[in-house]
Amino acid sequence: MNKNKEEVYKLEIKDLKEELWHEKHSKDVARRSADLMHRQNKKLIEDQESVIDIQKDRDYWMAKCKSKRLQRINAFYVHDNEIGFEGKDEYGDDFSLTIDSYEFLEWIDCDHIKNIKIKLINHINNK
Repeated sequence: MNKNKEEVYKLEIKDLKEELWHEKHSKDVARRSADLMHRQNKKLIEDQESVIDIQKDRDYWMAKCKSKRLQRINAFYVHDNEIGFEGKDEYGDDFSLTIDSYEFLEWIDCDHIKNIKIKLINHINNK
């Protein structure tokens, strides 16, 4: 009978160890998933904050910058690494625009210019 009791105790101890392992493991899994959720929420908040910062920057520059339209181009020149346009603005006042030629050439892309020309030609033909 002592052997049976001893075997029962061994089985109970083994079951307890397994239960403790599963309990510890489930706590670890819960802790890891909570950490992951916390990191994801923190990243989401950081992303939202950066979007808000970008919107604030855009709003700042839109309020600070003046919008002008070169309504009629009277002159175009290239001189000393500058490209210039002169003409009249939307109110009929004299207006000139000067651009760094290297930056302009880097910014402008040939396919983009071709598309603009095609749209412009179509617009003129449809008038």
